[in-house]
This record gives sequence, structure tokens and C-alpha cells, in this order.
Amino acid sequence: MGEIIDRSALYWRSHFRALFALQLAFRLPQYVLSKLNLLLVYRSFPEFAGGARMLAALTHPDAAAISRMLQGTALFGVLIFTAHYIGWQSQFATSSFVGGEMLGRPTTVAEALSRTGARVGSTTASFVISMLMWAGFLLLACVPSAAVMGVGAVLVGKVPFVGWGLLILGYLALILFLIGVFLYGIVRFMLVPTVQAVEAGSIWAAIRRAGGLVSGRVGPAFTDWLWLRATIIITLIGVILFVVSMVTELPALLIQNAYGKIFSSHANLSAVPQTLLVPAELLQVLAQSVFIPIANVVAVVFYLDVRVRREGLDLELALKT
Repeated sequence: MGEIIDRSALYWRSHFRALFALQLAFRLPQYVLSKLNLLLVYRSFPEFAGGARMLAALTHPDAAAISRMLQGTALFGVLIFTAHYIGWQSQFATSSFVGGEMLGRPTTVAEALSRTGARVGSTTASFVISMLMWAGFLLLACVPSAAVMGVGAVLVGKVPFVGWGLLILGYLALILFLIGVFLYGIVRFMLVPTVQAVEAGSIWAAIRRAGGLVSGRVGPAFTDWLWLRATIIITLIGVILFVVSMVTELPALLIQNAYGKIFSSHANLSAVPQTLLVPAELLQVLAQSVFIPIANVVAVVFYLDVRVRREGLDLELALKT
């Protein structure tokens, strides 16, 4: 695992400019879309700006306020979905660039972006299918806990101690199952864009191939279980990106607090001047474009490492030269 991270970091440092340009091509459009989305939310659904309006909508909701809150929540859902989709496409582009060079097929940034545009139909299909499968896993994870909670709800009036015990047990199990399935989904689908970028095959073949590459083991040690390796690597990279995000978000938070009082009951995010907020947010976009490629490079290196250990990819490449 340490070797995978070290190789990824070395590649990231030696190809910093290209990876930055590649990532920026996706992060800037994502920022523009998210900014327009948030401005629409604050204008159409002022409760989401915080403060007294949000408090009133939550404590004494009327039909109109509930409708606006639901619509605003739906828009936030679209924002999250769009961000994840753009991240999926950026991983495909990065995998085309990194994987091509590591496999002896050098690719420029322009070629990687062009290939991403040409394959947008298949990558979109794989994204939608993967998300639907993930949602199905989450729903299935709810079934056992829901059954236990249902039995508990029936027994509350007859045997209160048992009924409440089952309700609490079912609720705790539901939380644990959802967290577990959520993490499983991250690992299960982490290599789909990379497989599509490097290998030929159908959409469904890429999804199955990605699942096979993170299952099983590559050695006798406990840490040779691939799902464990992937989980640890994702966690480490996630912590790094989270810290970077928090640090680079500080200027925007200070501006929002100075003008929008976001940490008080008088919060009003719509009062924050965009002339100050946009430059601060663009700083975060630039920082993301610098560091997010590390995660994409790690995915490619992990993919190649598994193929070397399982399929002798290094020998195959050596024979071709």
C-alpha cells in the first residue's frame, strides 16, 4: 500500500502541470454550475439562506414553506449528483492520460479531454448503472433493520421492553448497514472509469471487471485482501483531501461569516457579496485542481498494481518491447 501511494505521489509531482490543467478543465465548469444552482436556491427558496426564515420554516412549517424546502432540497440533490458525475468524468480523463503513459501509450491533455468527450455516452451509462446498483444495495441494506423495527413497533404496545429494545436495535443496525454499504459502494465502483479508459469492452463488462479487481486477495497476509487495501488507501487520500479542502475553504468561510453571520441566528447567506466570495471560492477550486488528481492517479496505480500481481501485466508489457 505504501508503494502504491509513493508511486502515485511521485507521478503526481513529475506531471503536476498536466494533471492540474486536466483537472481544472472539469472543476471550473463544476464550480460555475454549483454557483448558479446555489444562487437559484437562495433566490427561489430563501429559507435555505439560514437565520430566522429557516428556523421558522423548521419550527412552524406551512404548506408553502414545506414545498419550497422540498424543492430546494431537490436542487441540492441535483448539485451533489452533478458534482459526482463530473468527478467520474475527470477520473476517466485522468486515467486515459496516466494509464496511457504508464502502459507505453503516451497521451496529451488535449487527447485525454477529446477522448473523454468522445466516450461521454458510455461513461455516462456506466455512471448511471453504477449509481442505480449502489442505490439498490442501500435499499437492500434497509430491509433487515426495517423488519426488526417493524416487529418492535408492533410489540411496543404489548411488551414495551422488548418492543423498544427491537426498535433501538433495528435503528442502530440500520445506521451500521448504511455506513457499511456506502463504503462498499465507494470501493466497488472506484475503478469503473479507469477500466473503461484503459481496456476495451462493453459497459457492463467494465462494471464487472472493476468489481473483480477489488475482490479477493493478492497474497497470504490479511492486508493482501484487495477490499481492505482499497479501503485503507481511499481513507488516507480522503483525509488528505478533506484537510486541504478545510484549509482552502477558510477565506470563503471568513467572508461568509463577516457578511452573512453564518454562525448566528441572524444568518443570511444571500447577503454575502459575490464580488468577495467568488475569488475566495476560486482559490478553493484551484486547490482542488492541484490535489484531487492524486486520488485519480492512486486509482490508476492501484488498478495496474492488481493487474501486475494477478495477471503478470509487467511481463506482458516487457514482451511487447
